[in-house]
This record gives sequence, structure tokens and C-alpha cells, in this order.
Amino acid sequence: MSTEKIDKYIAGKADWAQPLLSRIREAILKGNPDIKEDWKWGGPAFTRQGIVCMLWGFKSHVSITFYHGALLTEETMRFDPCVDENQHNRAIRFEAEDKIPTRVISNLASKNNENGIVLKKKAAKKKSALVSADFAKELKRNRAIGRFFEGLALSYKALYTDWINGAKREETMKTRIQRAIARLKDAHKQPSC
Repeated sequence: MSTEKIDKYIAGKADWAQPLLSRIREAILKGNPDIKEDWKWGGPAFTRQGIVCMLWGFKSHVSITFYHGALLTEETMRFDPCVDENQHNRAIRFEAEDKIPTRVISNLASKNNENGIVLKKKAAKKKSALVSADFAKELKRNRAIGRFFEGLALSYKALYTDWINGAKREETMKTRIQRAIARLKDAHKQPSC
């Protein structure tokens, strides 16, 4: 099914782009026999334990985007400059008169997502609400209330901490902490701001 979609996609592009897209497609598939053709986000995708790359045809150029391509270290290929240095994808752009370096593309496709190592996601950093020292002390002193607070979703914790930390005067902050403790004792997820 995906193969037919990709055939139609390539056939629907400009006459100059069709042979470029076909050569790039062949080079990707030649890179590793385990690479499968797929269809994602309205375009041809090539997968092997996750997305290896995608192929795009535009009005003035064609492009191959390597997912996690920033981890590839191929000296002979020029990736488009990144707008964001933290961006993990890298694209190679070709125009009508460009020669397609099929051997390099095959090599890149083969290296990208090798053994699934490249595409493993980093563990998400656990976010936490900024709890003032005084509020933390009260939560520690009242363990049941502290456990209830820790069980709240981050958004609810943030409502409490933002409300408390938003006090301009020390006495206002202390009053808000006492009101927050009373609300939490009654199992309210939100402070009454």
C-alpha cells in the first residue's frame, strides 16, 4: 500500500523532480535491506526500528530529511544549515541540475538508526513546581497533607506554588501558606485564589 502511495507521490511531482526522487528512493532502499517504505505525515517515509528518513518534493527542490541526522557524521555530504542547533533532524536539498550522490545517501540511510541506537528517546526530565522553603516545611510537618500535595498533578502543584510565591510581602506569603495547608487538608486540588 505504501509503495503505491509513494509511486503516486513521485508521479504527481514536476517532471524534473520525478527522476531525482526515484534515484533518492532507490539509494535509500539500497542502503539497508531492512528499510521499509511507509507513509507518514503526507509523505514517503523510510523506516527501520523507527523513522530513518523522509522524502519530500517541492516546487523548486527535493529534499531528504534524516531523523536524528545530527548524529550522523558523514564528511562527504552537506546538510542544510540548521535554524536551531538543538534540532535533531538534518535535510539534504537537491535542485533540478544537482547530481544525486546515491552511494552517500545509501551509506547515510544505512547508518541512521543502526540497531535502533540512534532513535532511542532520552528520558524526559521530571518537572517540578517551585516550592518555597516555608511551604515545604509546612508540608513536611503535616505528612498526610504533604503526601496529598505530592500526589497532585504538576499543574495543580503549580497553582499552589505560584499563588504562594506571588505574594509581595512576607506576611501575605505566610497567610497564603496557612490557607493552602487548610485547602489541602480538605483535599482541594486548587487554592482559592
